[in-house]
Amino acid sequence: MIQPSQQRTDVSRFAWTFAANAEAPREARRIVEAWSDQVDREILYTLRLLVSEVISLAVHNGNIDDDGGPPVQFSVEFDARRVRVEAVRDTDRYAFPPALAEFPDLSFALIDEISDRWGVSRGDGGTLCWFEIDGWPGAFSFSRRQPRASAASC
Repeated sequence: MIQPSQQRTDVSRFAWTFAANAEAPREARRIVEAWSDQVDREILYTLRLLVSEVISLAVHNGNIDDDGGPPVQFSVEFDARRVRVEAVRDTDRYAFPPALAEFPDLSFALIDEISDRWGVSRGDGGTLCWFEIDGWPGAFSFSRRQPRASAASC
C-alpha cells in the first residue's frame, strides 16, 4: 500500500494588483524576472511567457479604455514542487467558452500546451484564469522575500 508523504511543504503566496492596461503584462513579467536567481532558467522562461498570456487575457477581455474599470489581481503561489499563477478580473467581458476548441485565441492553446494544469472559473470575485507548472528537486529555491516590480527589467 502506498502511503501519502508525511513531508510538509511550505507554501508562499505573493499578490499584486495592476491597472487593467497595456502595461500590466510587462509589470507582471518584471515581478517574475525578479526571481531569476531562484528559479530554474527553463521554468523561468515558461513562467514569464504564461504570465504574459494570462495577464494579457485579463486586460484584453475587459475594457482597457476605462481607467476606472476593475483592476487585474495577480498572484503567485509556490512550494518546493510547483508554482501556481492566478489572474482575476471582475468584469462580465472576461468570460471563456466551456471547451478550448471553441475559442480561437492562441493564448489558451499555449497555456494548455505548456502548463501542467490550468483552468478558468467565474465566481463572486470575478473570472479567474490560473495555471500551474511542476518543477523537480532543486528547480525552485525561493526565499521568503517578495520581489519588487521594479527589481528587474523586461
